[in-house]
Amino acid sequence: MVTASARENDDLFWGVRGGSGNFGVVTSFEYQLHPLGPVLAGLVAYPISQAPQVLRFFREYGASCPDELGLMAAMLTLPDGNTVVGIAGCYSGDLDAGEAALRPLRSFGSPVADLFRPMPYTEVQKMLDWWAAPQQQHYWNSSFMREMDGCRA
Repeated sequence: MVTASARENDDLFWGVRGGSGNFGVVTSFEYQLHPLGPVLAGLVAYPISQAPQVLRFFREYGASCPDELGLMAAMLTLPDGNTVVGIAGCYSGDLDAGEAALRPLRSFGSPVADLFRPMPYTEVQKMLDWWAAPQQQHYWNSSFMREMDGCRA
């Protein structure tokens, strides 16, 4: 048995944290939690025809966001068959500060939906479950980047 942590077997710890698929077997975890009250989370969706402008905005807006705000952009096919480009996010801090931080996103362009609202963090974890419902054979491909320099939208 081997223990993996940031201080012990850090290469294994890297793997457990997502270093690669099918990496070993974990039989127990020790982790720290902290209280997290309501967060401000949701999705702003735009017609797919606006994707270049939305992704350019996402790149610029994301570069100046506070640490409390996590964002992702995605192209989603809705249950009605329409495709949208969306920016989803979660602000984990003071709700009033979150409203101020999200104001540029919520006022950009001509969204077809703005679903941001205060909610428990456990609800954030289920926010896109409708999109990945069982037996719908959705394809998911993602990339986690700290910045989008050099990307053309």
